[in-house]
Amino acid sequence: MIKIDAFISKRPILFLFTASFLIMFLVCLPDIIINHGYFYFYGDYNGQEIPFYIHVHDAIRNGNTAWDWVTGLGSDFISTYTYYCLTSPFFWLTIPFPNEAVPFFLPYLLSLKIALSSVFAFLYIKRFVKSAHASVIASFLYAFSGFQINNIFYPDFNEVFTFFPLLLIALEELIQNNKKGYFALIVCFSAVLNYYFFIGEVLFCVIYFLVRCNIWALFKNFLRKLSKLSSKGKCLFNLGLQYVTPDNKDFPVTWKKFFCVISEGIIGVLLAGFVLLPTYHHLAESTRLDEHIYGEKWLFYSQENSFLEVIRTMFMMPNMPASPLLFDGDQKWDSIAVFLPLFGLLGVISFMKIRKSHWASKLTIISLVFALVPILNSAFYLFNGNSHYGRWFYMPILVLCLMTAYSVQDLREEYISIGVTDVKQSEDTIMVGVFPEPVKESYLFGFRLTAIMLLIFAVIACIPLQKDVPVKNDLLGKLQSSVSSTKEVIWGDFAAEKIDFWLCLLFVVVIYIVLYILIIGKKHTGRKLLSLTLVACIATTSICFYRVYIGFYGENIHSSVRNEISLPTDEGYYRTDTNHRFQNYHLLWGNSGINVFHSTENPTMAEFYNYYHMEDSIQHFSPEMKFYAVRGLLSVKYYLENLKEKNNNKDFSSVELIMPGYINIGKQAEFDVYENTNYVPIGFAYDYYITPEIVEKYFKEYENATVPSGYKNAKELNSVTTVNALMNGLMLTADQVEKYSDIISEMPMKYYTNDKNVYVKACDERRSMSCESFEYDTNGFTATINLDKSRLVFFSIPYSNGWKATVNGKPAEVEKVDAGLMAVKVPQGETIIRFHYTTPGLEDGILVSFGGLILFLIFMFPTFKKKISGISRMHFHSRQTR
Repeated sequence: MIKIDAFISKRPILFLFTASFLIMFLVCLPDIIINHGYFYFYGDYNGQEIPFYIHVHDAIRNGNTAWDWVTGLGSDFISTYTYYCLTSPFFWLTIPFPNEAVPFFLPYLLSLKIALSSVFAFLYIKRFVKSAHASVIASFLYAFSGFQINNIFYPDFNEVFTFFPLLLIALEELIQNNKKGYFALIVCFSAVLNYYFFIGEVLFCVIYFLVRCNIWALFKNFLRKLSKLSSKGKCLFNLGLQYVTPDNKDFPVTWKKFFCVISEGIIGVLLAGFVLLPTYHHLAESTRLDEHIYGEKWLFYSQENSFLEVIRTMFMMPNMPASPLLFDGDQKWDSIAVFLPLFGLLGVISFMKIRKSHWASKLTIISLVFALVPILNSAFYLFNGNSHYGRWFYMPILVLCLMTAYSVQDLREEYISIGVTDVKQSEDTIMVGVFPEPVKESYLFGFRLTAIMLLIFAVIACIPLQKDVPVKNDLLGKLQSSVSSTKEVIWGDFAAEKIDFWLCLLFVVVIYIVLYILIIGKKHTGRKLLSLTLVACIATTSICFYRVYIGFYGENIHSSVRNEISLPTDEGYYRTDTNHRFQNYHLLWGNSGINVFHSTENPTMAEFYNYYHMEDSIQHFSPEMKFYAVRGLLSVKYYLENLKEKNNNKDFSSVELIMPGYINIGKQAEFDVYENTNYVPIGFAYDYYITPEIVEKYFKEYENATVPSGYKNAKELNSVTTVNALMNGLMLTADQVEKYSDIISEMPMKYYTNDKNVYVKACDERRSMSCESFEYDTNGFTATINLDKSRLVFFSIPYSNGWKATVNGKPAEVEKVDAGLMAVKVPQGETIIRFHYTTPGLEDGILVSFGGLILFLIFMFPTFKKKISGISRMHFHSRQTR
């Protein structure tokens, strides 16, 4: 055991990396064995991580990096996937290997992320904490915090958590050791890695910097010095650039260093321009950017239990997404999780009791205020969104781990706080000052507070509920009975998952008791605390993981990952369709699909679906079968129906009864495959148009009409009818109608109908006016068509400023029609249509990055010059001594 302690002291990074990697991998191992080498989880992991990794890997290896034909109706490749995996260094490790190997890499990449997060956390924590054991323990807590485990569900998040400590390390190095350049490079890396999280990291770094340099003391001393200089009649510039905050000598901020931080931050953002500018162009039209909070939601969350959920996750294990423990609400998707294995907040409470004025204590209080006040919480997302996202919690969690490391070091040093002269001095105590009370007492306070909070949540779980309970009324004797319901009070049924809640509560109670015996009983050693930490990390991760995972969810995706679904590849361009929960499976099949589950999908595709109310839910686009006409409009040729989903759903609708023209052509793996006999090739012309004003006027006359069965309300009926009308009329704006009035006329009212025969006839007509050929690549498409007169030719491809069109080699104007798709005017006769795509903002972004590189080199020139001069002097002296 002594050798192990020595190894940890001498090789802490190697120990951390190896242990963290093995812990995470061993947790995943049962699933890997059961699924024959594959790792499946549930939810977004299966529905996004696996398809996205495979699809992006295939696209890059085949050079399809401009327009992505497979994601939804089509999308810009770079801007769509920078949020997910395109700019991830972990993803790029898979590029040298064949596409079939990608899914096998995922559990190893997950373990690698966790391992590196512990290493980078250690590099940050060891700057402040003398004890190697304490730093190692705290690094494990960061790597396996409830927040990290909760977000395995969102695997692209883990990458941000992994590298965040490097941002604070670079800032510390710049201020403490005057090491320039690193902060700019890490800022650039963070922005490229994930722009969404980068916004929050900028805000946190600002708060961190202000708290770290004790800005209030700096301001007071600035005013004091200003007053003295003014009384002496000296120039204000004599305030100088060498002023250092007097109360924080370990973070010596001067005006020169302050401007260095600002300069490197700006340079870092400019360096990332090649990613940030295309992303800005892509998201500028997104409807999600219009979501904000107003009124009382500035101060109070719409889900009143969000406040309690934040507090609960500080003391016990968090929810897993879609599987709440205590409070069931929208916050189950919001990454609200804080829990540190074994310690919870014990180390933090002890630290704050002893070091009340320490910068980490102040930063923790500020972070808590931001977490509990909605408008402040939304500041980490540029005040966008109306949910209580806690996806910035990983940043203060790193500080909580640092505080816990201090507290563990306090235990190892066995401080005795009697008076100034009796305090055992060390490098740490010299920095933070004299302890006002014994460490043991601070931990006792933490245990008491933790016990009270756990008791409170246990009581909350027992709150009585009033539920409807069926009651049998036998008023007419045995011949007749009726069933009614009555209100009944039920105790102990409040927790969303009762058994899971009580088992998790029991686990944390046991682990806290063991820790209490070690600390209060003075039986603790660095080795015991480290061993117990490892056990707690394994247990916490396993419980959170398998609490939602018993039964295994891989069966629905397994056949698709193994390429057991094979659709024709020689029938030209077409799209596929499938039932709900399988929106992204077409990415695995290699075909374009109308179903998509994506956070950064093409904004105009979302506009199209939202305009006709075909969205399934936020960022889920899977039109119901009643919108059968959209399948003809979007050139859907095959529908794949999952058999298990169909068999488990009593209300499942029949494909052949609802959607005209679909015939079953066989079974592949767990899917029935249907072919659409009403398939219309992409690219077809119209005789008629409709406008939003005409549609609104028409349906206003029928808004109070009786709604047929199968429709929720008149609004849904109107939406379905409008989509049906799109097969006969192209949706144009008033300006477009005026512009093209010579080649297209208003659609007769008889086509505003849900008659399936009218739809089938419209498909035949559109097919007769469709393109003779359609060839596509990542840079666009070329189509040929032969028309009897000049018409508008429609392409069911999302509109973008990146599209430029030519007709017979001459530039043509691309029109945005049908609320998000494209059309172009084509003359009579044989015509060649070419659409070319370039990523909006990419060229300008590259220029911005190049400008940032020039500024970086100019900024670093004095440093480079100094290093070169030093090397030259060393070389000269070495020659003189020979």
